[in-house]
Amino acid sequence: ILSFIGYTLPPLAYFLIKYLFFRPVRYKLSPYERFLMEQAESFSLKIHGKRVYFWKWGHGPAVLFAHGWNGSGIQFHLFFDQLLAAGYSIIALDAPGHGQSQGLTSSYFEYTDTLRAFFKSDRAREVKAVIAHSFGASAVINMLGKDKHDLAAVLLAPALELKELLWTTFDRYGIPRRLYQKIIARYEDRFGYSITADNPHRLLGGITSKIVIVHDRDDLATPYQGSFQAAQDQEHIQL
Repeated sequence: ILSFIGYTLPPLAYFLIKYLFFRPVRYKLSPYERFLMEQAESFSLKIHGKRVYFWKWGHGPAVLFAHGWNGSGIQFHLFFDQLLAAGYSIIALDAPGHGQSQGLTSSYFEYTDTLRAFFKSDRAREVKAVIAHSFGASAVINMLGKDKHDLAAVLLAPALELKELLWTTFDRYGIPRRLYQKIIARYEDRFGYSITADNPHRLLGGITSKIVIVHDRDDLATPYQGSFQAAQDQEHIQL
């Protein structure tokens, strides 16, 4: 259907593709997760007209948690107790269009800009490390590639070959290549990035931060091979 609409009604196809592929599903909080968020200090930043929310627990050097597509920062709560007991504080965010943050749609570029804005704010002065999952890990890599922050990073199943994942997904649904490339080009023009030049695996060589990757060999959503190859190619990456 999308293939047919793409050839016959490109404006409608553009709307449907943006709705279907760039609109996250809102994460549903459990009662316990809601309770934890109510105990946190909350703050927000305005990113491209959307208010993006952050939560902080504890005191001391901070660890930032960046979730994946359809996720929320509170998903990492099982990590919190040990870090707090060790004297760290925790900051978690909901990316644009996710969780409690504003917006109907989101993108790799917008997530990157959110992280870049955060790390330029006073709130980030105590952040020493970041733990990020999948799509969030991609945005962390892009941010580190652009701004060279002195951060340790733990990446959980990072989407390193993001362009290839996008292209494969669009092709699977029969969307004409000329159409989805035009859509991506609009995002590139709007945010000032390139899906090719800023494909995460291409940025790793220019990052000086120590990176540890944790990735299931049998991951069906984000291929393990990309993480394995990155660890083979880059001395600062440990798998």
